[in-house]
Amino acid sequence: MHMKIKCLFLLSPILAGVLSWGAQPTLAPLFLGGPAGIAGNGALGIFVNGPYAYVAAGTNGLVILDITDSQRPVKIGVYDTPGIATDVFIQGNLAFVADGSKGSLQIIDVQHPESPKFVASKLYNEVQGVLAAGHYVYLATGIGGLLVLDFNDPSHLVTTGVYDTPRNATSVKLFDNVLYVTDSFAGLFIFDMADPSRPAKIGQFDTAGYLGDVHVLGRFAYLADGASGLSIVDVSVPATPVLVGRNLSTKFAYKVLVDGGRAFVATGITGWQMVDVSDPVAPVVRAIYHLNGAAAHAAKSGDKYWVVDGDGGVNILQEGSNQISQEFTLINPGWSKTAGFTVLVPVISGSYALEHRASVDAPWTVRSSFSTTLPGVRRVNDVSANARPNGFYRMTRN
Repeated sequence: MHMKIKCLFLLSPILAGVLSWGAQPTLAPLFLGGPAGIAGNGALGIFVNGPYAYVAAGTNGLVILDITDSQRPVKIGVYDTPGIATDVFIQGNLAFVADGSKGSLQIIDVQHPESPKFVASKLYNEVQGVLAAGHYVYLATGIGGLLVLDFNDPSHLVTTGVYDTPRNATSVKLFDNVLYVTDSFAGLFIFDMADPSRPAKIGQFDTAGYLGDVHVLGRFAYLADGASGLSIVDVSVPATPVLVGRNLSTKFAYKVLVDGGRAFVATGITGWQMVDVSDPVAPVVRAIYHLNGAAAHAAKSGDKYWVVDGDGGVNILQEGSNQISQEFTLINPGWSKTAGFTVLVPVISGSYALEHRASVDAPWTVRSSFSTTLPGVRRVNDVSANARPNGFYRMTRN
């Protein structure tokens, strides 16, 4: 039986070395590929709802994709917002778009996704994050902190609550009826939602880096903490959050998505990293996915993950029941004119093959193979790649 080790590489000019790897296996989603540049340059946020993906596409505004065929998304609608779209949240037939300082909040009717229509807008400070719940919208407004608006009548937005965080509010999230706001160098702020029109601060945690995003699962908050990597904080007692673990190899952490015992961290130029957080005290990077541009944001729908990158690409990864436990960390690929495509692979024992395909539709072809009975790190080359090849590489093992 030929089993696929989940060691897939989207070709990238980025070169790096081997990451540490642990003895405990973990599962990594299978990288399917995805269209580069479909959302235009600078995609920064994504929200998946049913058969549609809504992309906050920077200067391109709101881009709507039909993802019925998940491996071949189709652009069906665009709304060119006046600013730089950084985040998007969908509720009902409305899209709430954080649109920087020029556009601030944009509310767009997406009932007919092929022809989105303007509903309302509001100018504030630089809106970086947006969330809607009930008939309230919550904004992370940079130096303006947290802002709460009643949109019961979307054409007449009413401010109901404000909390001026000390520095630069970067994101706003709601988990289990608790509101979390990240604030650059001021840390994490936690709010009670007993009165959703005026959230009340009940806790704060000052992080070490530039805090850009948070995902809460159970008792832990997972923080994308800039140069300080992924931080894991126990927030079971909101008044006294406690740091329990940190992974510094996820440096330049920008966004984070947690699913089960895995945290997926967008780390800018160093890729989209999968971190095993089954032991929150000692989180370990298990896989790195290199995208067309810097990883910006991700969403999960069903068994698929949708990751947008800075080049406007929408990258698709999928869980698979036929996948086996990953036994090594995925390593950054490299390329040179003399060595061709090169990858460093920690191996155990068995027969391995380096395979390549030029596109999602193309068949996999074996470029080199070897067998080993000893564990260690093996350098694997595709010496025939005397020019940087397009497409995807993977390692397989019998």
